[in-house]
Amino acid sequence: MSSERSRRRALELAGTTLSLGLAGCTASVRSTDYPTLRVSNEEVPADFADVSATVVRQFGHDAPAEIRIGFTNTTDAEREFSFSASPPFSGLAGRHDDRDAFALLVPLESEVHVAAAIEGLPAPTEVIPDRPTDGCWQAKANLSADPVSVSRRLAPGETLAETYALLAAPVGEEPCPLSGEYRFESNSYFEERLWGFSAILD
Repeated sequence: MSSERSRRRALELAGTTLSLGLAGCTASVRSTDYPTLRVSNEEVPADFADVSATVVRQFGHDAPAEIRIGFTNTTDAEREFSFSASPPFSGLAGRHDDRDAFALLVPLESEVHVAAAIEGLPAPTEVIPDRPTDGCWQAKANLSADPVSVSRRLAPGETLAETYALLAAPVGEEPCPLSGEYRFESNSYFEERLWGFSAILD
């Protein structure tokens, strides 16, 4: 009889432990609920180059989402192309499609001719926080890009690419977390015609 009671008690404890474990798992899943990022590229208005943005990382606890933008020489000859700051893409502020708000792209590799807009943050990557706040990756400062011309020579089929972190604008300028559609537009590559893409978060 005592043995039967012991067996029953052990089963009850096992059930309690299982329930607690499942409850903890559910809470963990909810805490990693970041918006999902996808991009929509515009058609490239030229036949001598191809430009595209792709998502290479989704938002997580350890890092913000990342977008890689590549510019490819599609001709059969080496050619010199002119870019602005942070080649191949300099349109670092993306405007929301239906409200007065924006998101930021932060170059992670070249950081050419791009600086933080406030003192004490000399490199673009320093505007990226160490961790999210309440599930939101929000920039510590704005970025400014010098209106400069940066030339690059690309061989046939060669691609110039840069990876950019995607952040909400600094506190007070963008609700967090990011949501909806943000339009990013770069300098002209194509005789005054612009190219851009949309970052869509849902």
